[in-house]
Parts: sequence; structure tokens; C-alpha cells
Amino acid sequence: MRTVVVGVAGDRSSGPVLQRALAEARTAARPLEVLHAWSVPTWAAAAVGLDDVHAVDRGTAQAQGVAAEALASALLAGGEAAPAASSVRGAHGEPGPTLVQQSAQAGLLVLGAPSHGRLLGAVLGAASAVVLRHASCPVMVVPVHGTTAPFRRVVVGYDAPTHAGSALRWAVDAARRHRCPLVVVHALPLTPTPVPRSVQSDDARREDEVRHRLDHHVARALRGHEEVPVTTCFADGSAFEVLLREAGPDDLLVLGSRAHRGVAETLLGAVALECVQHATGTVVVVRAGQERLDDVPGAARPRTVGASTRTPDGTGRESPHRGT
Repeated sequence: MRTVVVGVAGDRSSGPVLQRALAEARTAARPLEVLHAWSVPTWAAAAVGLDDVHAVDRGTAQAQGVAAEALASALLAGGEAAPAASSVRGAHGEPGPTLVQQSAQAGLLVLGAPSHGRLLGAVLGAASAVVLRHASCPVMVVPVHGTTAPFRRVVVGYDAPTHAGSALRWAVDAARRHRCPLVVVHALPLTPTPVPRSVQSDDARREDEVRHRLDHHVARALRGHEEVPVTTCFADGSAFEVLLREAGPDDLLVLGSRAHRGVAETLLGAVALECVQHATGTVVVVRAGQERLDDVPGAARPRTVGASTRTPDGTGRESPHRGT
């Protein structure tokens, strides 16, 4: 069974991160693995006595103790037991590459976002930046000073089905697990008004085509999950502006990204990069074909999706609908 792997630091900032990881493990019925990775620069290893295997073993044991202490503190704060078959582990190595290696067998990686900034490395720290670029499973980024209350909604950005489909399926499962509404958001930049009627007609036609296509893909993703309340909304504006405006600090924002190619912006996707940098709440990035926590058994029954609405003023107001 794939685990939820959470990387923890050796300080109190890991508390909210662990609380989110525990919630994911419990709702998905997965074991939790708490990992603390440690390393010393090669040039300093001899100076601090880490040039033999026994010293490395001692350091790894201490790192495991850090992970165990962090988990115990989170469980005490939450007042609940750990998920079944959970474990703690110390690992010798740089945190980023170590977590990327773990992602090969993990269902989800959970990391902390220490602060906001302009560059990916500054925002998330070197380890998180490496993980977001190279992990082979979904990655959850949790603000270390954010809320740990239950998610109010799951908000998922949707554009092209080639890579957003994985994010949509993951978001549907997250909404089901957390028993909260799902909001599917599509940014649809429109021609500024006033414009000739012919241009307005083109905008309306394009909007209808996009709405029809979106409702079709949402209906497919919702098969077997009739209990999930769903709304779709269209908003005028760029994708990252619309998503950041829609997702608040108590929402879970789910984003799709393309496969591993090129530099960081290509790997993570420009919209996902902007959202991870500037979101006030928890963000999950799901690459195409990597929705590893969506394999919950259930009857695959079709679901009909009602009409969607767009909001030309960009407020993202929603039109609720349920399947039948």
C-alpha cells in the first residue's frame, strides 16, 4: 500500500504540516511515514566526525528521533492516534533528493512552505523546490503558519484535459474524503467591452464550447461519487489570478501540471508555479497520470452535471449543481 510521506524539520514549524499529512493519511486509509533527512557538507564531514559509517548511523538514529518527536507532538495536539502501520524514519542525505526518491513508492508527499517570496527556491526552500520539480507523485505544500482546520472547499483549476484531468480526479477524491464541496474553476479571458456585436457573439460561442467541454470532463470524473457537491465557475482573468482569488486560506487548491520536461517553470507549469508561490492556503500539485490517491473502490455510475456559469466581473461566483 502506498504511504503518505511527510518531510519534517527539526523545529516547531512542522506542526501544521504534520496535521495536514495525518488528515490525508486518515481519510485515505493510508499509512503515514514521517521522514527527517539530515546531511553535512562533504568538506565538513571529517571535522565533525562523520567520516565513518558508525557516525552516520548515529546521525541517522538521531534524525529518526527528531521524526518521532515531531509525530508525537502532532498526535498530542490533535488528540488522535496515528494511522495504522505508520512509521518514523531518519535518512542521511539532502532532504530534496531523499524525498524525491521516496516519491517513487509514495501516494502523496507533504511538505511545508516557510514563507512567501519571488523565487521558487526562496518561497519553498531548496528541498521543496527540488521535490516539486522532480517528484513522481502528487505533492502537497502546506503553509507552516497556516490553519489546520478542516478544509472548507476543494478548489481545482481546470484548463486542458491532457494534464488537468489528473488534477480533477484527485480533487474529486479529496472532496469525497474530506466531505466538503468541490469547486471547478476555469479562467476564460474575454474581449474587453464595448466591442462590436460580432466579437461579443464570438465570445459567447467560445464560452458555450468551453462550458460544454468542461461539464463533460467533470461528469466523467464524478462517476461513482454522487455524494460530492460540485459547482463550476468561469471567471474573466488570467488563470493564476482567478485561482488565487477563488481559493482562500481554508481551502485546498489542486493544480494540474505537465510531465517532466525542461526547466522548473515547464516542469511545474507557469500557473502552478505562481499559485504555489502566492497561495494563502494548502496547495496540491498533480502531474498528468500521477493521481495516486484516487484509487478508492466505488461503483462507477454516470453522473449528470448541470449548467455552469461564468462571472464577467471576475468574482468567481458559483452556480451549484448536483448529479442525479
